Amino acid sequence: CACGRRRYWRGPAGGNAQSTAAPTGAARRPDPQDWFHRDVWRREPSRAPVRRRRAAQSLDPAPGQWLVFASGESYERDLLARLDAPYVVFPGPAFRRIDDTRFEVAPGSPADHAALLAALRDAPPDRIVHLWGLAARTGERALQDGLQATMHLIQALVAEGGESPVRIGVASAETEQVLGDERLVPEKVAVLGLCSSVTADYPRLGCFHADILRGELDGDGAWIDLLLRDMADPAVAGARAYRGSYCWTRGLAAFDPRRELAPRPRLRERGVYLVTGGLGGIGLAIAEWLGRTHHARLALVSRTALPPPEQWADVAEAEPHGRLGRALARLVALRDAGIDIVHYAADVTDRAAMAAVVADTTRRFGGLHGAIHAANASTHGAFRMIGQTDASDWARELAPKLHGTRV
Repeated sequence: CACGRRRYWRGPAGGNAQSTAAPTGAARRPDPQDWFHRDVWRREPSRAPVRRRRAAQSLDPAPGQWLVFASGESYERDLLARLDAPYVVFPGPAFRRIDDTRFEVAPGSPADHAALLAALRDAPPDRIVHLWGLAARTGERALQDGLQATMHLIQALVAEGGESPVRIGVASAETEQVLGDERLVPEKVAVLGLCSSVTADYPRLGCFHADILRGELDGDGAWIDLLLRDMADPAVAGARAYRGSYCWTRGLAAFDPRRELAPRPRLRERGVYLVTGGLGGIGLAIAEWLGRTHHARLALVSRTALPPPEQWADVAEAEPHGRLGRALARLVALRDAGIDIVHYAADVTDRAAMAAVVADTTRRFGGLHGAIHAANASTHGAFRMIGQTDASDWARELAPKLHGTRV
């Protein structure tokens, strides 16, 4: 082995280019129960709450050329009034320059976003606020104004090039549950993954996401002060949420599943469970666990059509190293252990096909007690940098996860 059978980790950006050995010893925790963490929200303790009793106390925005993606809503006026000659972009049918500082772009058009930045080359923006996700949207329009528009903006910034840092604040409503009673819109939530990846792919693009309650948008404007403060701090990154006068940040906290996840009888012995993505790594592993621990009766769904059940063992033996052969070998092992299995070839985004699957499963087994949605369509396109992906890549990824969940 050229590396001398040692693992090497990439050093920090801008640091010594020489590789360093991976940490060992004290950094490792031998008990697997110590490996578990969960998302937690913490109210930021390092800053006093924002107070806006009078306009003179409002936070002054950081200097720079601002670009604001606005929807023309009343709650945006105070923010725009406090900025110095910002560019403002509204959603529209196609790229259009309204006047010297106002534009329209089609949210789903990469070409429109590229044309926008080309029009701003004489004074390129270095502070960008994207507010389209705050509007009351659902369904495809929410996906278009949120994930798609933000993706096209990032890709246009990457294509323009440059070395100067750019601060990007993406604000949305209905994307985070912090206090536990917030309403969520799944199509809006999709933008969170993109925002968490931007700075990792392109360090000069300092991006964060802020969730804001729609009911507070037309209030005292505390969210505007919080947003401007975060825009002025280059250290701010990741997921944030504004609740009243406070900012909350997401982090990780260790927890002991032995104490906090006390056994509760949620799964039925001999229950009937439908598993989408049933031939994939995650779906099949869950199916095996359900079968071996609860003797579950399993309805597995995948896009791949299988040969008749009586041929599974022969195909597994003939193709021991192929993906299909390995999956069939595991199904045969479950069947030999006495587990009832039925497989359906269906697309999880096809409502009629999935309705037929549910109906046949119910008829065959006399009921349906749970469903595990593990379908995915990951390809090499899912592992490229943001600037190298296109609409077909993320549409393919979202189809089973987002649209399939709705179905």
